[in-house]
Amino acid sequence: MFSDSILYLSSIFLLFALMGYLYIKFFDSEDNNKKINPDYLTGLKYLLNEESDKAINLFSNIIEIDDDTIQTHLALGVLFRRQGKIDKAIKLHENIISKPDLEENYYFQTLNELGENYYAAGIYDKAEEIFLKLKEVEAHKISSLEKLIKIYEYLSQWEQALKNLEELSKVDNGNNLINSTSHYYCQLSQDSIDNNNLNKAAAYLRKARENNPKSIRQMYLSS
Repeated sequence: MFSDSILYLSSIFLLFALMGYLYIKFFDSEDNNKKINPDYLTGLKYLLNEESDKAINLFSNIIEIDDDTIQTHLALGVLFRRQGKIDKAIKLHENIISKPDLEENYYFQTLNELGENYYAAGIYDKAEEIFLKLKEVEAHKISSLEKLIKIYEYLSQWEQALKNLEELSKVDNGNNLINSTSHYYCQLSQDSIDNNNLNKAAAYLRKARENNPKSIRQMYLSS
């Protein structure tokens, strides 16, 4: 019930933001010759009537490349994602990326949201592909490394998780995710034990112990 109320308030907030943008752009502008695109008003009506597909199609077709409209469209996509309408969020963000004259910073910002959509939907291969690209972009490096670590943890790809943890430690040494290093080595040790590779298991345990001597998991595996 509480989460439903939050989503409802978020929807109302977004609608007011859209209406505020329209007022500033068309009614409170020094250029009084600007004409409001009627599709904006139609799109708002669709949102109010919960006809999100129609709203997406309209907003995607009339999107103008400036900071205000981009941020509004991104916010709309985030709202769809939080409501569980992942397909709609993906469609909206893909439509933004498809704009040929999209500035680089808007492209990467939208690509990040698209990656979040795939992550939320559990489509980890596509999310991984996006965040691998974004981790090479300074403004998105830390958040992308964090997402990649979580993806690899979910997929039990411990070596990949450790590789990205090492990268993360170089740019954000105080990040809480780094505390998972010992756990990942323990997981690798357990996998080696299961495969009857005891020498490799012992090597991973040593690394786990070096990283966190007080780890209960590594002490249990060492016993």
